[in-house]
Amino acid sequence: MKRRTFVASLLGMVAAACGGQSAPAPTAAATSAAAPTAGSPSATVSLVTRSPAVTGTPSPSPASCAKDSSGHVLFVDTHAHLSALTRSGPNYDGAADVSIEKDDASSARLEIVMPPPFPASNYVGAYDYTSYQAAVTKRATRIAFLGGGGTLNPMIQEAIKAGGVSADLQQRFQTTASQIIAAGALGFGEMTAEHLSFNPNHPYVTAPPDHPLFLLLADLAASANVPIDLHMVPILRDQPMFPQFAQLSPNNPKTLNENVSRFDRLLAHNPAARIVWAHAGDTFTGCSDPAVAQRLLAAHPNLYLQLKADTSSRAQTLVSQGGAIDPRWLAVIRAFPDRVVLGGDNFWEAPGALVPFQMVQNNLSTFRAFVDQLAGDVACRVAADNAIRIYRLG
Repeated sequence: MKRRTFVASLLGMVAAACGGQSAPAPTAAATSAAAPTAGSPSATVSLVTRSPAVTGTPSPSPASCAKDSSGHVLFVDTHAHLSALTRSGPNYDGAADVSIEKDDASSARLEIVMPPPFPASNYVGAYDYTSYQAAVTKRATRIAFLGGGGTLNPMIQEAIKAGGVSADLQQRFQTTASQIIAAGALGFGEMTAEHLSFNPNHPYVTAPPDHPLFLLLADLAASANVPIDLHMVPILRDQPMFPQFAQLSPNNPKTLNENVSRFDRLLAHNPAARIVWAHAGDTFTGCSDPAVAQRLLAAHPNLYLQLKADTSSRAQTLVSQGGAIDPRWLAVIRAFPDRVVLGGDNFWEAPGALVPFQMVQNNLSTFRAFVDQLAGDVACRVAADNAIRIYRLG
């Protein structure tokens, strides 16, 4: 309820400079669940439904373009993590307070937190929404959450290790997904189909994007009318591991398998499933170029790009080291202005947090400069309107 009040106030602060209209309302086909097909994993189980408190499809929002006192468009950060483990135990309240402090300094007025995609539920440091739910609920006007990275993602890895999906695992997967949404999560995440390892303490996690449990998750997401946040380093062809990653971590395999065609199949499986492709524009493979993104966006209306603008990374193509948007990416944004959101991928640390594997970074100031470069109505949509609609924040 607090979050709805916040978003209502955000929508009410309409700036004259952003007088354009927002995206048209989703069609019935895009907002209702597709019936499970024969042989689909979800054909044998009842699909998850949202809790009564958050049912219904919101009307499209007007261009919000609320601005801070300096004239910067306020934005929604759709991808953040809380690093809360300390020597004294977890401190999610401390991490959440730090996240709000950083948001205030960078014109971010709402963020969505989630667990990273863990390889196994017993992985050291693994957690999911139940760990941070209380801290987020107390700050519901500023922070929302996803779930599944520490529960659903390990189940997919369990199925891969077992060589198939048992009836018991399928039921546990469906039940867990239902619990995540009933707890108030806005969707499922962070999930992964390809996640490289950056150091020996950082896991390598891979799964076919069209794995039966990913297809089931698409059906569940469509039924609940929520999105899936998917981390997938795109691999256009079978190839050896990139030399820099072979050196960074022994957890990375010697070869990588092509996954974009299987991502196509996931996207086509249930057109009502909104899939947000995390970290678009930030690549370690040379494959995440604007042409790939444009082709997939044109082919799949249920695909959305979550842009990551990290000027400290040498492996991104979205912005220059000076922060200027690459003209090729700018063309994609202009072609699909209603299908793009922002996601910093920052790990907000509680005081004294132990950070065993993640890279400490703060991309929010880059986003502020990024949004400032966009034309009025496009800035409104990319900064906030699209996130409000895709994650049903209204």
